Amino acid sequence: MAVKEEFGPPPDATMTPAPRIGERPSDFADRIGVWYAAQKTADQCKAFGLYLTPVAVARFMAERIRIMDQPVRPLDPSAGAGILLCGAVEALANKDQRHFEFRLSPTRWIMG
Repeated sequence: MAVKEEFGPPPDATMTPAPRIGERPSDFADRIGVWYAAQKTADQCKAFGLYLTPVAVARFMAERIRIMDQPVRPLDPSAGAGILLCGAVEALANKDQRHFEFRLSPTRWIMG
């Protein structure tokens, strides 16, 4: 199924969606991804590997994060909307922990 058919055209393709009051970051990231994908053809999505992590999958994976003594350093292996990373931050923020450290660093591309 083509992405445009699945998601439909965005209400206004020129304006990036804004977060809604009370919206979880993973839900907002999902809406941004859907908005972006709706502006691409199915062939473009396939060529560039544009596949969004479903929010339910991101939350399922994030709930399995275990906090140890070391800082949490998540690796989201994509460069997409950030749904998986948002799910991880949400899950960690909701864990009953006295303290944890969450480190994000810019992706470093290795050119061969």
